[in-house]
Amino acid sequence: MRDRRARVPEWRVGGRLYCTNTSRRGLWRVRAGGRSASGLVGAVTDAIPCVDMREAGRPSGERRPEAHGAKSTTGAVRAEVDPAANGAEAGELVSRRAGPALRGHVLGLRGFRLRARGTRHRLVVPDGVVRMMIGFGEPVRVVDAIDPRRAVSGTSMVNGGCTTAVIGEHTGVLAGVTVLLTPLAAYRICALPMAEWVDRPLDPEHLLGTRERHFDERLAECPDWPGRFALIEKLLAARLRDGPLCCPEVVGAWRELMRLDGRVRVDELADAAGWSVRRLERRFREQVGTSPKTMAQVLRLRAALRLHDAGLSWTEAATETGYHDQPHFVRTFKGLVGCTPGRFRSDQEVRRSVGEAGWVDS
Repeated sequence: MRDRRARVPEWRVGGRLYCTNTSRRGLWRVRAGGRSASGLVGAVTDAIPCVDMREAGRPSGERRPEAHGAKSTTGAVRAEVDPAANGAEAGELVSRRAGPALRGHVLGLRGFRLRARGTRHRLVVPDGVVRMMIGFGEPVRVVDAIDPRRAVSGTSMVNGGCTTAVIGEHTGVLAGVTVLLTPLAAYRICALPMAEWVDRPLDPEHLLGTRERHFDERLAECPDWPGRFALIEKLLAARLRDGPLCCPEVVGAWRELMRLDGRVRVDELADAAGWSVRRLERRFREQVGTSPKTMAQVLRLRAALRLHDAGLSWTEAATETGYHDQPHFVRTFKGLVGCTPGRFRSDQEVRRSVGEAGWVDS
């Protein structure tokens, strides 16, 4: 049977095309418009391939196909948020790829300054991405979508990779930069076993040390977004250089999971690594944060969402991602997201975010 995943458009923008330029040198504006729920933010994030985890699984030197569009000089995408088109929220969003030294580790950077009228809620589904948000505005409250008793608030926070959905809540002015990291990069940057803080949003100061205690203030003092991105990239490059290395066997298993969207058996990954299943699971938890099986579930969910967004029914998307038993797919979906697939699509109160840049996405 043909692999239908090959037909999924990678630069489609939530049902309406705003801009599909993926040039590493392009700076261009995206005007607000389209659907109020996700038109603008979806346009910004989907138009930039830096948030695609499959990019990090590509061998070094292999380039993704470039889409066509306007070009300029800074490698960023800028959007002005129109409150009339974005449901009572105004501000700006600036996204760009990481520099050459960080590619494969940092999936993208995103600056934001948003002003909300009332409380805004966003549902962020698990996707295997570690998000580091360094803020200098009002705090964000992050609530576990499965267990609402688990909640944390902060202006800056970093998660070790979510295995269940979370809901981000904020009011007033929210400003800062979100960095998208692979789990392996987060392990090297934070120099802590990932299993100790997966599903636990923490203050970046606790992970980066006292030397970076006032890093948020330095970001706020920068006069523009390029300056903020450059400051963060300098910090991340130094941490990567000095951090612990990852085992080649773990890197290989993680890349294979990315390449196949989680559709691979753990014993096959262990055989390829030349390790026992138990040894692979132990080292994988240390450097990625979850077991290979849990990561596979997250990636299959993400693939099913991508296929459904491309026009497949939930049944077709489940079959294409290896769920031949529909009730099994529904149970897994509810266990990871907190609702059924039908509720996920129809819920107009809590907006969803598939693989986007932080807890501030619609």
